[in-house]
Amino acid sequence: MNSGSSSKPADKRSATASARMKLAHQAVACDSWFREQVQASIDDPRPSLDDEEVHRRFAAKRAALAPPAAQSVRQPASKVARKAVA
Repeated sequence: MNSGSSSKPADKRSATASARMKLAHQAVACDSWFREQVQASIDDPRPSLDDEEVHRRFAAKRAALAPPAAQSVRQPASKVARKAVA
């Protein structure tokens, strides 16, 4: 009986079990972090913002950060293609 061949399946099971345990620990850490973030948000004394207000604020930020060409009115693709051909 070869002792090397009998250790391979055990090693494979051990590696698989180790990987599952590592994933379980990562999931617990992620869950814990998420719960802390939610609780911090609940405990935040600042007033909540309306969804529409948040969308307006981020639209203004995106517009301010957009390159100048992106801020101009875009033409439909068909007009752009005709100009390139002409």
